[in-house]
Amino acid sequence: MKIWKKLILSAGFFLCTSIFVFAKTSVAQSKNTAVYTFSDFDDFLKSVENTFNEPSVKFAYLLDDSSIISNVKLTDNPWRWSLYQINSREDSLSQTIYFVLTPSGREVVLIFTDAESTLMQKNMLCEKSGSKGFEKSIKEPILARIHQTDENPFPSNPHGTKIEIAKKNPDSGKVLNVYLCDEAFRTLVENFYPGYDKASGTIGSVKVKWHLLSTDHNVYQQKLSEILEKQSTAADDEKADIFLLENDYAMKFALSDYTLDVYKDVGLDKSELSNQFKYTKDFLTDSDGALKAVSWQACPAGLIYRRSIAKKILGTDDPDEVQKKISDWEKFDEVAALAKKKGYKMLSGFQDDFRVFSENRSSPWLKDGKVSVDDGIRKWISQSKIYTQKGYNNKAESFSDKQWEGLKKSGKVMCYFGPSWFIKIFLQPNSGDSKKGSFGDWAFCKGPQSFSWGGTWFCAATGTDNLNLIRDIMKTMTCDTDVMMRIAREEGEFVNNLEAMEKLSESDYKNEFLGGQNHIKQLVDIAKKLDKKNATVDDLFFMERLQESMREYIEGRCTEEKAWADFKKRILKIYPDLTFDF
Repeated sequence: MKIWKKLILSAGFFLCTSIFVFAKTSVAQSKNTAVYTFSDFDDFLKSVENTFNEPSVKFAYLLDDSSIISNVKLTDNPWRWSLYQINSREDSLSQTIYFVLTPSGREVVLIFTDAESTLMQKNMLCEKSGSKGFEKSIKEPILARIHQTDENPFPSNPHGTKIEIAKKNPDSGKVLNVYLCDEAFRTLVENFYPGYDKASGTIGSVKVKWHLLSTDHNVYQQKLSEILEKQSTAADDEKADIFLLENDYAMKFALSDYTLDVYKDVGLDKSELSNQFKYTKDFLTDSDGALKAVSWQACPAGLIYRRSIAKKILGTDDPDEVQKKISDWEKFDEVAALAKKKGYKMLSGFQDDFRVFSENRSSPWLKDGKVSVDDGIRKWISQSKIYTQKGYNNKAESFSDKQWEGLKKSGKVMCYFGPSWFIKIFLQPNSGDSKKGSFGDWAFCKGPQSFSWGGTWFCAATGTDNLNLIRDIMKTMTCDTDVMMRIAREEGEFVNNLEAMEKLSESDYKNEFLGGQNHIKQLVDIAKKLDKKNATVDDLFFMERLQESMREYIEGRCTEEKAWADFKKRILKIYPDLTFDF
């Protein structure tokens, strides 16, 4: 109930002015929806009853006498409708307005009100298709599912009620507000978007405002949620226009009403995005087929190994030959044992290869309310226990100073796992130079399994008044092959453009950190095969809880049984209704 009260309160401020407000003469207004004008409340009810009386429509909500929402669960609703309540006063007339907000921009917001009516002073049992216990239906179709199409925006209107499409001018914005989780996107726009003026911080007559929010302790997600909840009531020049999302929480925000469909709303054609790697689009395409975000980068990842150590252990540092010797996990384990005998560490820590296993899950973490642990995750736990006990890793914490000890001149760590950004941001800067460090003493190969790690997507925010500008930014920064080539060469990014990366793989490109290797072809081959079909909104939650719970077991401070019990406890603390298949 507490969660619903918060939703009700936030929804009241979020949509009160932009959805429907009724008085003696009332006007309903919403983005991409109709404007309805009624002479009085009875006229409204008649219009709803006669215009939208579709026999196929079923309802799913139970309201009690005090108008408190009960028996409402989003997961029970096949249309994913959310029911909200607004209490307002207009000309001293107390009103309660109820409305159902659909997540799709192609379905209209639906409402009803109890102004000068007793309709809501009794229980309303609404029939839900396929549910037991909902047998009584309402004679008056207070709610209806209205399908909007380009050819016929709304059903026929026998009462002659005025119906028109209310749309905001897509070029009326004077300010483009961009919310960032890091500086990468800003740097790319400033350096590679042709229309950006660095001196004035403008694109044409539009001022670009960059809002960099901290990512520590989930601050970015919290602040972004607050900003988006206020989107409909914010002044035009204060509305979010673009916001950036990292891989681990991208689904949470992108697959929502807060974002526009890149195809239908923003206006990009599928052919324009045809060069983008399929997994980057599939990841943030919703169940209705709407693409909700795009990215300039792809993040195929593999094994980065130290050449000099590989020569001592395997007798070669050639990427193709090394790949043959560590092409599956059994071979990888054999090399780890050999490395230990020769005084080296296969990995810096037990978390180093977690993403390889987690990204190759054959099933999602959560399905139908039940938590499952994939065999690959169990393999990682077993491997990590052995590697830590036998000294095959350096027992370093991820992203700690100790993790980078392997990059020193005297470093003993043979392997790291990661994508291009991991090399650029972490390995290369911590490797020193070729004389005092290990710069140039590294190489890349696929490793035991292909995987992806990370990525940043950007979305067009619902309610933006800079739609045409956003379309051009999306097209230029994610579809233009020439721009993609420049970003790849000058910034060391693996860009989300197959044509550009294939050209680069066949060019004279050399990565000096990797000893002059052109590793792009290997990354392209990996990227083509990637998919994120088992990704869910809550992946990060489960991954973090699992690693936290298994740490003590892997480090020998508790039993495996106790670690599993702790994992369940951590989950149930947040989601008490979940069950487990282990």
